[in-house]
Amino acid sequence: MNLKNLKNFKKGITELTPVQLSQGRIAGYAGMVIGLSMATFNMVMQKNWGFTVFLSFLAWFQLMGLLGELKQYKGLKKMMQQVEAAQNSDLNDFVDKDVEKMMEETK
Repeated sequence: MNLKNLKNFKKGITELTPVQLSQGRIAGYAGMVIGLSMATFNMVMQKNWGFTVFLSFLAWFQLMGLLGELKQYKGLKKMMQQVEAAQNSDLNDFVDKDVEKMMEETK
């Protein structure tokens, strides 16, 4: 990996939105839950009960993380929609004009 690729990578990582970060975490959690579930099933078939219990707990914790991240993602999406709606409203223009007027008065 050369220096140019590293700079592009850093630029891309720093410009991610919270919604995009949440989507990445959801994909990671989902992959972990699927992988741990498959490993647990494999351990059940091999009758390795101690490791099966351990993997089951890990899968459970990952599933709870996934559910929490999904709830956060839905909240972020709803918040972003409300922010966009507020930016597009006429009230926003009214507030901007009042703020500009107040700024001029304080000079």
